[in-house]
Amino acid sequence: MTEEEIAYANAVTLNPCETLREQLKTLRVKEARIAKRLKKAKDDMENVGRDDGTGRKIPAMVVLTGTQGKQADAEGCESTSLSTASETQEMHYLRLDAAHSMVLEQIRRVSDSLARMEGEGGEESRNGVAIVLDLGGGRKHEGDGN
Repeated sequence: MTEEEIAYANAVTLNPCETLREQLKTLRVKEARIAKRLKKAKDDMENVGRDDGTGRKIPAMVVLTGTQGKQADAEGCESTSLSTASETQEMHYLRLDAAHSMVLEQIRRVSDSLARMEGEGGEESRNGVAIVLDLGGGRKHEGDGN
């Protein structure tokens, strides 16, 4: 294994509650980012065609991706082409709303799992009851469930 892989392996925790807490933090950051984009998309959708304060109008379409390519013809002359994919402001908002709903559902599931795991552990996990995980290959990990 490389040094980077060894460092990653050493940083990985086998504690499922800790893993779920980290996953919950990541999902909450993701949810906040999507919520911010969702708010802007809603504002843009409601203000299509209006001046954005810089003298330009808010467009009805949102460009999702753009690619630029160069080609040479038979005579050796190069030409540049540009292709884009876009969607309406409303479709953009609906797509972000669906992504936001999915992340909220993931947060709910992880929170439920974490609450269930912490509830199952109760006082026993804090009173020295060991949990042994067989990692295969003769490797075992012992912990208290927290």
